[in-house]
Amino acid sequence: MSDTDHTAAASEAVHVHLNFTMRGTVPLRLVDLLFRSTHLLVVEYGHLTPLDLTAGSPSRRAAAFADQITSKGLTAALDAAETVTKLAYDSLDAVRVYDGGWIGRVAVAIEPSTGATTVVRVHAPVDIDQFVAAVRSVLSSYAVAVERRDGLALEFNGLLGRLSRD
Repeated sequence: MSDTDHTAAASEAVHVHLNFTMRGTVPLRLVDLLFRSTHLLVVEYGHLTPLDLTAGSPSRRAAAFADQITSKGLTAALDAAETVTKLAYDSLDAVRVYDGGWIGRVAVAIEPSTGATTVVRVHAPVDIDQFVAAVRSVLSSYAVAVERRDGLALEFNGLLGRLSRD
């Protein structure tokens, strides 16, 4: 686990939980986004092989992680995760939600003030407008742009390339 101070604020609520997203190429990584009052947790809890994808295990593993938060608590779920990255809202420039256009998946791009952008592709059903509104509500007291965009969010070797219809 990369972030060791998550247990100190385990009682703090998760205001928005985006479950069953993936990032990377090979191997794909299962990731959940947990928006809390002062920071975002990017929680990576599984690597996926081609066999996992053909057997349908990603959706079961994502459901199991969400269930672990509910049944055993956030601290236990974070302790079981492979990595947890804490991003303070003060260090973010933007959260952009792309609708995927006609051919892609919904994607969320988390753009820090410095460093690489994190892009996750959403594999669960999500109401984009409701998600954007919820994230805006959590980040309302911070200088972070929360935007809904048409089109694709593509990541090439850590660089975000934006293909948008705006």
